[in-house]
Amino acid sequence: MQISVERIDDLNRKLTVQVPEDTIRQQVENRLKSLAREAKFDGFRPGKVPSAVIRKRFGKKVREEVLSDLIESTFTRALQDEKLRPAGLPQITAKGGVEGEGFVYEAAFEVFPEFVPMPVETLEIRRYTSRVTEQDVDDMVQRLREQRRTWREVERGAAMNDRLIISVEGAIDGERLGDGKIENFPFIMGGRQLFEGFGDKLMGALAGTHHGFDLDFPKDYQNPQWAGKTGHFEVDVTKVEEPAVPELDAEFVKSFGIEDGDLEALRQDVKQNMEREMNRALKARTKSG
Repeated sequence: MQISVERIDDLNRKLTVQVPEDTIRQQVENRLKSLAREAKFDGFRPGKVPSAVIRKRFGKKVREEVLSDLIESTFTRALQDEKLRPAGLPQITAKGGVEGEGFVYEAAFEVFPEFVPMPVETLEIRRYTSRVTEQDVDDMVQRLREQRRTWREVERGAAMNDRLIISVEGAIDGERLGDGKIENFPFIMGGRQLFEGFGDKLMGALAGTHHGFDLDFPKDYQNPQWAGKTGHFEVDVTKVEEPAVPELDAEFVKSFGIEDGDLEALRQDVKQNMEREMNRALKARTKSG
């Protein structure tokens, strides 16, 4: 058996294995002899079938089986001889195999990269650090208050951060947008816009009023059917509501499971939670480099 290894790149190798005809012929003969002892043909007693008959009947199939087995066995041996460690299954390409000419096949595969151990003292690790400040805690407590905000109706014009309860329908070139009129839609001024500039048109709006206005869609708008066109909107304002943030008092603190309502205890709890999340994020960033 002859073996040659071609290095394609750092990880890819091509192994060429040549199996001589003598090796193939010997294994084929052994299998045919075994078949001759067991084969049953009309007109012949078991074990007395002429070898020519056996060869004609089974020769091609037996040779194919032998070649398949040889690929498996010789590939394993070739890897051992060449000290190669494949990282996956090889892609086998058979070449030749005609009886009397031996057999050649190529196996393309990736190998595991070689790692060279480095002295620990030469390695550098960048460790990220941070800290939770009192301002960070203040901001988080304020965020908790805003998460529990309620809304109260007011009798004034709509302002930033107010919530409007509206009914709205729009059209472009006389065709309705979407599924038609939307009823009792909660729209927060300064929050996520239905369409760019929509909230600006309702600044100062009073409950019980009707507003009609046009909006120009940008040329790169996400819906190509509306891009660069002008839409017309009809809006009825049912309510104007302002946000009501809970007071930072004992009742608010107790709602987070602190029975004595101590604000400082809540702040410490918030700070510890923030530090846990911060340390987890710092650890992940340090690990990823």
